[in-house]
Amino acid sequence: MNKPDIKDIKSKIEKKVDPQHQGFFHTRTFHILLCVGIVLIILILYNCVIRTDKVAVTPEQEELNQQHESMYLDTFDVVGDYLFPPLKTSKEDQTTEAEKTDKQQDKSEAKVSKPADSEEDIIESADISSDPTPAPPPPPVAPAPTVETIEQ
Repeated sequence: MNKPDIKDIKSKIEKKVDPQHQGFFHTRTFHILLCVGIVLIILILYNCVIRTDKVAVTPEQEELNQQHESMYLDTFDVVGDYLFPPLKTSKEDQTTEAEKTDKQQDKSEAKVSKPADSEEDIIESADISSDPTPAPPPPPVAPAPTVETIEQ
């Protein structure tokens, strides 16, 4: 009788377990890894061989680049201000530096020019409200409506 060879036994087992086995080189994973490797090699070659360094920028080109950048930032600011307007502007934000210094000088002159003699003068000169205009009177109250019952 013939003695079975190890290769024959191995091939019979592979045919029973996985008859269409073609190896790792035919799997989808290998093909994806191969594509990623090829892309990486192409990128490395591009960076090393084909790409050139930036050419020296002339002052005119630099000026144009600054203008383009400022135009972009201005557009961005306008759109941002339109989409997100400031919620409330305080009176301090609206006053200029000159007005602030004028107010401080007026306060210091007022303190120096007339000192308060008594408590009554202090109370009379105190500015209690920050708003000089008086509040409008409340609207007149209308009488409450009455409910009529319907008799059947």
